[in-house]
Amino acid sequence: MNYRVTGEGAIPHPRKFSGFRVAILVILGVLLICAGSSASANAATRLATPGGISSGSCSITPCDLNYAINVADPADTISLANGTYNLGNVQVPKQLHFIGTSRANTIVGLASGSPSADTFELNDGADGSSFSVMTVRGNGNRSAIGTTSGAAGVDNIDVTNVTLSSSPQYSALNGIGITAPATGWDIDNILIDGFQYGIHANQWNATDFDIQNSQFNNNYYGGLYSTRDLANKRGSFNTLNLSNSTFDSNRW
Repeated sequence: MNYRVTGEGAIPHPRKFSGFRVAILVILGVLLICAGSSASANAATRLATPGGISSGSCSITPCDLNYAINVADPADTISLANGTYNLGNVQVPKQLHFIGTSRANTIVGLASGSPSADTFELNDGADGSSFSVMTVRGNGNRSAIGTTSGAAGVDNIDVTNVTLSSSPQYSALNGIGITAPATGWDIDNILIDGFQYGIHANQWNATDFDIQNSQFNNNYYGGLYSTRDLANKRGSFNTLNLSNSTFDSNRW
């Protein structure tokens, strides 16, 4: 701010901008807005179906789920048709949004066996991913939805209107398994039923987890459970926001 001096003192004198400068500022503002929205504007929807093809872009003809993940760009949506995807070890290496057709009839997970991998495994690049309107089955000594063990961090994951089930009961380890630093998860209207642990912070911290409108039923060791790594002082729920949720028939 400039000042004009009179006999009594200094009077503020606002700086004047030319019409050219104003136009430049407006143009820069528009460019910033466009840059911020370009990622969402360019996001595509990839179609998946049980027994789908493994070629093309998956934009018109539905593909195999793993193939659709491979061809998708970060921030794309994977739209899952109804049916049973008899799969385990589905790797999520980037931000993707998985949306089923119906909660009861879009089913992902192996019907039997003892896989040594999660049904969905979230890697380092999966920050910001989401799951909605589906059932995810767990089977074996891993998780229905889990993180890559020792990943640098898997943050800002949304799980909404999802059923996580273990069949037979207690055969799967975790509904949601946290085996890496995890922050900012939003969990809304989910059912976790029949696991050994519902949501398990397994030697890593789960921080700023919002859990609402959810049910934790028939989980052997409990709906929410943490296993501490005493040497490294980690393995707990930090800032857990829990509301309008129920816990029924969990053994511990």
